[in-house]
Amino acid sequence: MSTGAPPKGISEITLSLVISELEDPSREEVSATDVAQSTGMSTVTARRYLRFLASVGRAEVSCRYGKVGAPERLYRRCGA
Repeated sequence: MSTGAPPKGISEITLSLVISELEDPSREEVSATDVAQSTGMSTVTARRYLRFLASVGRAEVSCRYGKVGAPERLYRRCGA
């Protein structure tokens, strides 16, 4: 990333994978589950990286509400 090294617990290699998924032109938005399935990482890891990208302004977050349970968070790259 252009702001220097990522914070502790955020690997540059994994971050690059998540950014690639987020910027995939074939998808408008992705969930942590989508990223996990595409990359082979755990959903928890994908969620942590997507939240990090949202916190630094690289992703926007919206919610998809279902009938039961917590809403699913969906991420899209900023400006998309």
